Amino acid sequence: SKAFLDSGWYILRDYMNYCVVSCGSYGKFNNGSHMHNDKLSYELVFKGKDIIVDKGSYLYTPVPYLRNYMRSTEAHNTIQIDGKEQNEFSPMQLFSMNNNAKPKKLTFRENSKFIQYVGKHTGFGDIVHFRSIKLFKGKEKLLVEDRIESKSNISFTNRITLSPYI
Repeated sequence: SKAFLDSGWYILRDYMNYCVVSCGSYGKFNNGSHMHNDKLSYELVFKGKDIIVDKGSYLYTPVPYLRNYMRSTEAHNTIQIDGKEQNEFSPMQLFSMNNNAKPKKLTFRENSKFIQYVGKHTGFGDIVHFRSIKLFKGKEKLLVEDRIESKSNISFTNRITLSPYI
């Protein structure tokens, strides 16, 4: 297991089982140039086999609609609230994104039974999304728990992209 604090990537690893969590910074030159709305998103591998995957980047400029979709909250393994983006962006600005989410790691710990990551972000205004991910040692078991703090009624979607090869 390893925390890459400068980039905001966290790897929970137990031999051939691992989970990669995104809680990264705002991006190069403080303009979100290559950033995606993937805060608290994760990927999962069990016994060396992809289970939960990231969709990738597609191409950068030939098809702006697809570029924007691939960097959207909807395209990642995370929660989307009220159909909004974690970080706002203009569809015409393919290499720029606002810094609304302000992701933060709260806990990254390991003991004899599990490895755990806990983080949060505030990309949906006054709504806070907390996520805890535990990878259990010696088992093919991952526990993901989400908590949303909001003063108003909301609608949310939790998306997971499964590998086409499982």
